Amino acid sequence: MLQFTTFPMHVESGLITLRQILEKLPMNDLLWHVLDFEGVGTAPDGMTMETFEQAIHASPEDYSLNWDKLLTLASDIERTWNCLIVGSQFGAMIVAEHIEAENFANCRYVVQAFDSTEWSIGTTNEIVDDQFTASISH
Repeated sequence: MLQFTTFPMHVESGLITLRQILEKLPMNDLLWHVLDFEGVGTAPDGMTMETFEQAIHASPEDYSLNWDKLLTLASDIERTWNCLIVGSQFGAMIVAEHIEAENFANCRYVVQAFDSTEWSIGTTNEIVDDQFTASISH
């Protein structure tokens, strides 16, 4: 079962970015699934951000990448408005409709952004706690 913590995207020191959040997670060999994304920055694979967002929403499958490629994507994102990204073991079945209904079976991590105002992080271990949140905001 995943444990979730939610915290503001905007803090005194500025905006908490997707990259800052991912840097606090342990390096891993999971497959990361981008199920929803809206934001500003440079999209992967030479796409425009609009094309990337449309491709995610139009695809019956998700946009999947490994940890290193996810970090690269996050480095190129200036601002995240909305997102839903989950990490799972390779071969685990991830069904977007289940995830959107908050059925997080087979997910090790869930990273969500809501309306450019808050982040929600879910994990199967206890790395997401007050110290985790405090370390991001400073």
